[in-house]
Amino acid sequence: MTWLDIDNLCEPLDVRKRIEGDRFQPLGMNTGSLKLSDIFINEKITRQVRSSWPLICNNNEIIW
Repeated sequence: MTWLDIDNLCEPLDVRKRIEGDRFQPLGMNTGSLKLSDIFINEKITRQVRSSWPLICNNNEIIW
């Protein structure tokens, strides 16, 4: 489950695969960002699955 503030979103939202170097700021992390690849590794998501994992983006920023 995820919570998004609709007032802070710009349409349209994009769905894409990951790009080398992707970073995002998880909810509750007030400063900085994490590499998406580190999250995939920590969650033990296989390389095969990572390459097709859908990402929801808003203005090129990963939101989910």
